Amino acid sequence: MSGFDLTTLLKTALPEVVPSGVGRWTFPLAPGARESVTMELVPHWACFTLPSRFDQPPSPMMMLLRQSAWPGNVKVIAEAAYLALRAEVPLIVETVADRSWVTRHVGKVVQGLRVAAENRSPDMSADSDSGCDTIPELLADRCRAAGWHAAVKADGEIQVDIEPRSVRRVVSIVRQQAGLRARVQLGIGEFARTGKEHLRAVTHFLLRASSSLRFARAWVSGEGGSLLEAGFECTISVCASDGPLVMAIGALTTACDLFACEAEALIENTTVAHRYLQVAQGVRRCLPQPIMQLHAPKSDLILPLAAGAAVPVHQPYTREGAST
Repeated sequence: MSGFDLTTLLKTALPEVVPSGVGRWTFPLAPGARESVTMELVPHWACFTLPSRFDQPPSPMMMLLRQSAWPGNVKVIAEAAYLALRAEVPLIVETVADRSWVTRHVGKVVQGLRVAAENRSPDMSADSDSGCDTIPELLADRCRAAGWHAAVKADGEIQVDIEPRSVRRVVSIVRQQAGLRARVQLGIGEFARTGKEHLRAVTHFLLRASSSLRFARAWVSGEGGSLLEAGFECTISVCASDGPLVMAIGALTTACDLFACEAEALIENTTVAHRYLQVAQGVRRCLPQPIMQLHAPKSDLILPLAAGAAVPVHQPYTREGAST
């Protein structure tokens, strides 16, 4: 670590970055673009934020479908009275391999922000990274060394057992293009029986939960307005060291610990879903615009209300705080 300088590392990854305050930097989203990305340095993390305007604000379901395809772990968050795009990069810099990963993953974040801002499909170019760092057995050994039980399936998928809130859940790790996708699926088998009210409640909740997480985001899959799968995920660039993979599994464990049981309650229980939507809509009506309340009011029922206020149920706030 002798002679290492974090600023030099970040400028290597982002040549156009310039200081904009204590611990804050900015750089153009693309060469010559008017839009600027803010990078905030906090202990052990670099957080990237880009205010976003939606011409026709999509539903929470549509936003979750979109962010599930964005590179670099980019996600939608509630920022003051408008929506923004955000991604976090852990500053793992102990070894040369760690620093190489940070540089590569920052590039993925920038790519993801551009894809999201332009509302286009991500580049499906071939891998440029060596596959030696994603050999399934090697990745499973890294998980075991960190204390988790890991097994490799016949198709190369790695399954890692975690136990947030003493509930056994499984992290699925697969290779996708030049990186890894680690996912936890919630409510397995339950979505086929959910109605529209359940769908609205759980997608609204997951979107709000996603904006509250660091280095993890919510994901969904579906078609024709139907929700097929949902959960939390973390996508990372490949790395020759253990740090990024351990951080990703840890982030997913935290996400499940904070939000998984509540999300599944919305999937399984009609009364809970209905009451959640009532509270979320009531909070939206009572808020003086454009101020956004961060916590929902208390209720006698045990409900997942903490995520009920910041993102409207039907359509999100625009940048200026107007709702549709």
